Amino acid sequence: ALPICLPGYPQDQSLYVDDSEVIEIIENIEHPNSKLRISMPNLFRSYNITRRCSQPFTTIPIYGNGNTSICCAILPRKEFGNVLRNKNVWNNLYFQRIRNIILDDSIPMPELCKNCNMMYRPYKVLVGK
Repeated sequence: ALPICLPGYPQDQSLYVDDSEVIEIIENIEHPNSKLRISMPNLFRSYNITRRCSQPFTTIPIYGNGNTSICCAILPRKEFGNVLRNKNVWNNLYFQRIRNIILDDSIPMPELCKNCNMMYRPYKVLVGK
């Protein structure tokens, strides 16, 4: 285990992403409101991590004016594309580039991605049933 814990809390009380009991509890949380989406904070890792972000492969944030972003944590930019002007935004250069970065461990991960809640998650994104 890594020597990481919150001040005042012993390491054995920290939540780790490779703890099967923690993962099971997170995945089985009952949601009183089916429209509620829960985003869990990053859990500590006790092993080397593998890139696992699914956002650029499954999601395209589209803003009211049609501008897009490569993920929900990055503000839209003109160069990312506009779905009102170009129907092929999903496969443009920027979307292809971020997907390649995630898939290729030899390419440095963007700083914004390193601490993102969507990155490195071994459990499902929690969506109300």
